[in-house]
Amino acid sequence: YRRSADEEKLFKAYYYLGRTYQNAFRYSDAMYYYIEAEQISGQLNDELQKGLLYAHIGQLHEQMMNLPSALAAMSRRKPIIVAQVVSRISITQHLIKAKSHSG
Repeated sequence: YRRSADEEKLFKAYYYLGRTYQNAFRYSDAMYYYIEAEQISGQLNDELQKGLLYAHIGQLHEQMMNLPSALAAMSRRKPIIVAQVVSRISITQHLIKAKSHSG
């Protein structure tokens, strides 16, 4: 994707690389890819994706005990994004419960 003209795919590739490294506790690698995604995010119109990116950047800073940077990243999210993420999580939880009860 590095040479791709499709910014959305490139953004997602960097974002998910960041998530993968963050989950593997390789924080500096995760931050590198989050920053790459952030540089592309200005070309996107998807505020939800940008909000998720900043949420995970904030979480990463928190894991590295850099609380001022965590707060700064979290504050870059728009309030509507937080509501959308909570809504998606709630829907997913309900679907999981329904599936587990259906047998």
